[in-house]
Amino acid sequence: MMLRLIAAWLLLTPGVAVALEPAVDVPMDEARVLRLGADAGTVIVGNPAVADVTVEGRRVIIVTAKSPGRTNLIVLSADGEQIASTELRVGASGSSHVSVFEGGRRRTLFCAPVCEPAASIGDDAKTFDAAAGAIARREALGQAAARQRTPEDR
Repeated sequence: MMLRLIAAWLLLTPGVAVALEPAVDVPMDEARVLRLGADAGTVIVGNPAVADVTVEGRRVIIVTAKSPGRTNLIVLSADGEQIASTELRVGASGSSHVSVFEGGRRRTLFCAPVCEPAASIGDDAKTFDAAAGAIARREALGQAAARQRTPEDR
């Protein structure tokens, strides 16, 4: 009961950081809704290749998975004060990160149970470029599909 009162106070008190979950899991091809107890002024995603965000009505953030990986989300008030921070984990449900070393080269995979290439800083340039290209093509397909929706769908 006391924890609920503290959480409610944090959500309703201006200038106080909003407690989000320490980590938010977003499966590929899905989105998650995060609700804030204070107005968002600026929303920052550490690695926009992993996840994208949309702010709806200043207190609702929609996180959309873009490619397997981890990044962070920081929300600032209009005054520049941090009001929320969390880790974003994108992958298939139950996925795990695997680094494969072949000689002096490294490639990164996200596996659950099928492994998919993931672009990760430090990977072999050819492997990184191939994974990044696949991620960009997947994103372009999604954007093209979104543009083709009929006005009745919107």
